Amino acid sequence: MKTKILFFLIALLPFTFMAVNDNPHGKTTSKISVSPITTHRGDTAVLVISLSNPDETYNGFQMDLQLPEGISLCNNRRSGYQFTLSDRVRKAQPSVVIKEQKAGLFRILLFSFNQTPIIGNSGPIITLSIITDANMKKGKYHGTLSNIIFNKKDNKGANMEDVEIEFKVKK
Repeated sequence: MKTKILFFLIALLPFTFMAVNDNPHGKTTSKISVSPITTHRGDTAVLVISLSNPDETYNGFQMDLQLPEGISLCNNRRSGYQFTLSDRVRKAQPSVVIKEQKAGLFRILLFSFNQTPIIGNSGPIITLSIITDANMKKGKYHGTLSNIIFNKKDNKGANMEDVEIEFKVKK
């Protein structure tokens, strides 16, 4: 009898967590950040995307990067767009796909077939190389990271707030 009750309680355990879930829409306390970028017309720079995930473990993500007109991702003829994975994700040997959806809007997707988690709970995850048009006017421009969804090991998504990116273009 005790065994049956134990199995019954174990079977109900997942439903208990769902009932007390204070985050039913997949929101999370984890945050994405991007430092402001200063560059010169016609020059390249790096856009570093960092993840702070104090309470969650993730094994992949997708996000949309909207760049302002005149700024684009650097293209590498052999492998597409230029990027570098940080040590937090490199050890998982993930697959990375970056595709331009429309002018200036790029979808970035990183996933691990064996669901190896992103290591640690703070710091850069991916660095993208960008190039500024030589004819771009000096000034401040804004881009965004949106549609940010990180994948947990249980294959549930965690939605994160959009992030505004500031670009300062000098002479």
